[in-house]
Amino acid sequence: MGVLSTGITGLNAFRTQLTTTAHNVANVNTEGYSRQVVGLSTLPPTLEGVGYVGTGVQVSEIRRQFDAFLMERVRVHTASKEDFQVYLDRASRVDDLIADPDAGLSGAMQMFFNAVQDVADDPTSTATRDVMLSSANILADRFNAMHEFLEGLRSEINQDLEVLVGEANSLTESIAQLNHEIQLAVNGTGDSPNDLLDRRDQVITQLSELVSVTTVAQDNGAINVFLGNGQGVVIGARSFTLGTTINNAEPDRLDVTLESGGGNASVITNFLSGGKFGGYFRFRENVLDPTENALGRLAMGLGTFFNEQHQLGMDLNGALGKEMFNVPDPTDPTDVYGQQMLALVQGSASITNINVAELSTADYELRYDGSWNLYDRSLQTTQVVVPNGANEIIFDGITLNVGAPGTWTFGDNFIVRPTRLAARAFNVEINDAREIAAASPVAVSKNVVGINSTAEISASGLISPLDPAADFTGLPITLTYNAGGLSVSGGTITPATYNAATDSGNTYVIDIPNLGDFSFKITGTPSDGDTFDFEYNPSGIGDNRNALKLAALQSDKTMRNDTAGQPTSSFVGLYSSIIGDVGSKTRQAMINTETQSRLKEQSVTAMDEVSGVNLDEEAAN
Repeated sequence: MGVLSTGITGLNAFRTQLTTTAHNVANVNTEGYSRQVVGLSTLPPTLEGVGYVGTGVQVSEIRRQFDAFLMERVRVHTASKEDFQVYLDRASRVDDLIADPDAGLSGAMQMFFNAVQDVADDPTSTATRDVMLSSANILADRFNAMHEFLEGLRSEINQDLEVLVGEANSLTESIAQLNHEIQLAVNGTGDSPNDLLDRRDQVITQLSELVSVTTVAQDNGAINVFLGNGQGVVIGARSFTLGTTINNAEPDRLDVTLESGGGNASVITNFLSGGKFGGYFRFRENVLDPTENALGRLAMGLGTFFNEQHQLGMDLNGALGKEMFNVPDPTDPTDVYGQQMLALVQGSASITNINVAELSTADYELRYDGSWNLYDRSLQTTQVVVPNGANEIIFDGITLNVGAPGTWTFGDNFIVRPTRLAARAFNVEINDAREIAAASPVAVSKNVVGINSTAEISASGLISPLDPAADFTGLPITLTYNAGGLSVSGGTITPATYNAATDSGNTYVIDIPNLGDFSFKITGTPSDGDTFDFEYNPSGIGDNRNALKLAALQSDKTMRNDTAGQPTSSFVGLYSSIIGDVGSKTRQAMINTETQSRLKEQSVTAMDEVSGVNLDEEAAN
């Protein structure tokens, strides 16, 4: 080979370098492009009489500047950033609603209880009663509207999941096709098809925006792609289809499925994390479900306790109070919302009682597999529970009858959502302001015998839940004081003694036949023979005793019983805890989103330092 031939090898080699440089410059703004460099090596020398003589240069390879570790970091931080961004966007919408004094619940509750207090201040006014009834309807409308807003977010999630599944399938099909093309190129020439590799890496990175992915490189140039906990979606040149399905026990919940062969599909929702999929799932589980359940718990608590107190009062028609609000009742087979508290996936069970003061904001799954296991979705904990002698399992204010042991079947499975729909069901049950029970149904008058007698009865009112058939046939009855003892004609009193020095201000209870327990306080010093008559209060005009107790429910602690069974929170406190919980989660998501955004930027910058095109360097080349 002569000098000219050797020179030609150099020209050819450097022409390839210049062509590659031009390719780099042309793709300076191409997303996902990796800078390519030409590797040179000497041609085999020839043996002459004086030794080996070089024959020139050749192009040994054209390789892309690529770091698999840095690319993995880019994908990890991309998935995390998208996860927190989706979570933040949706959580912010919930936070904006519940914390808004006008659109949220705090203003409506305050207005309602202010109206109740106005009735207590002027129980003879029909105008204040009209305002109270109107405020009750506004409060119910607010509960309903907030529930519908949250349900709207749930529907949005389901729609977005279907869109994301379509995008993911398109990307996995592209990866599989690129795997096929890369395999053909590698098998045909043995060289790396750099541009195809870049395109595949870019598509995998786009997939990481939807869900966390892991990859395993194959010797033939293909890359297998796995989601979540090893769910394979691309194996060689084949992609597996993602889909969606309605949860068979919860029709408002959409699950993600993965093709498993033979036309079958497996639910993989619980195995997916990161990316937009992970953000939606975490928002649904950590913000949407707990917030909707907390709102429902508040509706059930406020409705239940207000109803109980209202039924202990007397309205202007001379009748005992009715239920003011509707709340779900799982023991009523005609109550649509009450029946949806329990989903029977397999087996038979029924909710026989709800103690609203002990309810949490969790949903539960109860499964029988030789023993009963209760899974708390909120705490993500499982405990073994044992039915009592009445075949009841009692937990967090819920009494669930699972039937006799002989009826239990392996795999029996129930989903309990005790508060999910309560805010939707919440509405006002009375239409006439005269039916507001502001008065006490029992009037008390005294007949003092002794000149120096200072005995008084105060703070009176019914305290026991009333039987539907309750009436006033047990009235009137008379309480008599004599020599430190208390006796009642036609009823019983507890306690039956009174000492002015030690018992003044203490609470006493009379059991009025056919009506219920009536409580009051005795103060002062009675004389022997003093009597107090307990009579039917036919219209209750001017009587505000029950209205005062209704107004006090705003700040009374009635909810969230502690381990000793004592309530620890008022209705206002419950709603404040919802605002605080969502606000805290939203703030944390904001911080995490900012952090992951910076980490993603840093990882992309580090990758660009290795793979990015530098125009100054290319110009020098």
